[in-house]
Amino acid sequence: MFSNMTGLERWFLVLAWIQIIAGIVLAISFAPQDPGLGYTWKTVAYTMSIVWLAAGIVGGMVFLAIGNALYYLRTSANSMGDLRNKIAELVAAGDAKTRSAGSGNSETKNSVPPQSPTPNSLGSVSMPGSRNKELEALKRMEERKKRSSS
Repeated sequence: MFSNMTGLERWFLVLAWIQIIAGIVLAISFAPQDPGLGYTWKTVAYTMSIVWLAAGIVGGMVFLAIGNALYYLRTSANSMGDLRNKIAELVAAGDAKTRSAGSGNSETKNSVPPQSPTPNSLGSVSMPGSRNKELEALKRMEERKKRSSS
């Protein structure tokens, strides 16, 4: 996974480890020393040590989560881009078949053209003919507005 990461994702991973190590080092440095013979520290003396340890671990996990989230978002975006390209190739192949059907090819002359999904301008997929339905609906809405205003 580390070899597939981009620069920003690696920086978050490095920051996570620095945060965790810094939390451990600060927890050790703030730990109270030996109180002496016959004495013990109260629980309050360990508070700063525990706080730094917890802050280091929690902060490191936050950086690690952000780095992993960026990694998985990038891989899913790349997968969706590949899927969109495959759909576009299938649509282009379907368009080529329907064009050849109109040229008198005996195999596909009487067949129905395939109804494959096509990517629209926003990157989502819509079925053929749905754009015409949308345009017709918009025209009807405009006609209703004209009738209601006059």
